[in-house]
Amino acid sequence: MVSTNLVFSGFSFIGFILVIVLLPLHIKARNIGKCSFIIWTSLLCFNGFINSIIWNDNVTNWAPVWCDISSRLIIAGPVGVNSAYLCIARRLYLVISVVMHDQSESRVRRNFRSSNQFTNFNLVILSYIVQFERFRILETIGCLPALEKTQLLFPVLIGPLAVVTVAIAVYASESHLKGWAQLNEHFVRLLALVLVMVVCSVTPGVWTIVFSATDGTMTPWPGWDYVHANISQISQHTTHGWQTLGPGYVVHVELQRWVFVVYAIIFFALFGFTTGAKKSYSLLFNFMAGRPRELEVSGAPEARSELRLGVCHIPAPLIIFIIFSIQE
Repeated sequence: MVSTNLVFSGFSFIGFILVIVLLPLHIKARNIGKCSFIIWTSLLCFNGFINSIIWNDNVTNWAPVWCDISSRLIIAGPVGVNSAYLCIARRLYLVISVVMHDQSESRVRRNFRSSNQFTNFNLVILSYIVQFERFRILETIGCLPALEKTQLLFPVLIGPLAVVTVAIAVYASESHLKGWAQLNEHFVRLLALVLVMVVCSVTPGVWTIVFSATDGTMTPWPGWDYVHANISQISQHTTHGWQTLGPGYVVHVELQRWVFVVYAIIFFALFGFTTGAKKSYSLLFNFMAGRPRELEVSGAPEARSELRLGVCHIPAPLIIFIIFSIQE
């Protein structure tokens, strides 16, 4: 019988591929909201895939530097994904309410870009307040951040995620109430993405709050020196060890890694079958087959209706392919 961890490894890698192949198309269209969503989701799927492969049936500290990066990515990732479709939701609201016509395009780009980066980087910095170990390794799961379950955990980590989620819900509701008829097919897909993601993000968010508050391990803030007394320590837990912490903890850990695979599948289902996406697949096939051909995004209706929000940062994987894809 195939283990559930191998099933996750397969789905997480598939999720990574499904969203990353769409990145060149949206970089060409300069959609910072969707580019950010693709980058964060693909990174988190790839992170889960690597962790599940390296630490399948073992807890050996093979790659401490990787775990440092991975654990911080897990902290910033949920807010990064939520911030990305907050950009999409807010932009849709501005398009429908015609508020955006009173703002310069460069100002909108700067606001979206700075708010996204500021939230993520500051969240990683603030997480050090409640970090009591360097990281922890769970068998089959891989590297996870080691955060003290104190009352400060809510305002430091859960608070920003809740604020972003509520903001998304407000913008999505306002956009929906103003009517779908004002939107073309591409914008309807974007609005559908935001509405679905609100539901998907609320579920793990509520579970995290309920689990953290009711499992009986929440304690008052013990002080800076106490929390950071063993900050360089690395804890390692076998599958039997961490699963004995209770079904609530098991669900929390599994939900934390599976949710990004679900995000990738939903995004591909909404945007993976458009005309522009099919041209992107053709480009990828020709690139892999050694028959390069330029992708004319400007000819696709979906690309012409893209929200032009500025160039987003490109991750290291597939950098050569992406540069080739967006060349004029």
